[in-house]
Amino acid sequence: MVRDGIEALEFLRMEEAFHDAPKPDLIILDLNMPRKSGLEILPDIKNNPKWEHIPILIFSNSEFNGDICRCYSMGVNAYLSKPADFQGFIDLARVIDRFWFKLVRYCNH
Repeated sequence: MVRDGIEALEFLRMEEAFHDAPKPDLIILDLNMPRKSGLEILPDIKNNPKWEHIPILIFSNSEFNGDICRCYSMGVNAYLSKPADFQGFIDLARVIDRFWFKLVRYCNH
């Protein structure tokens, strides 16, 4: 877990405090992260051969269709509305775990 978009890229590049970071199997981006938004770092991820096959989920409070369509056009695998409460986050985490880690098969590069 990282605090902002700059740290997200440092994590993926294994820079700074993340030099021992594992390559993620799934990336969950907040659409409106501080310093650099999910939309701003999405091209960096999708245009890098090391990361282009990693599924990306966007979490957002935005229900604006333009945001949703833009994310999908940029290669996002799913756009999810942030749950309103803690139990909603727990429930969503279970769904994500079951779907992305138990049912989906990946292209491992």
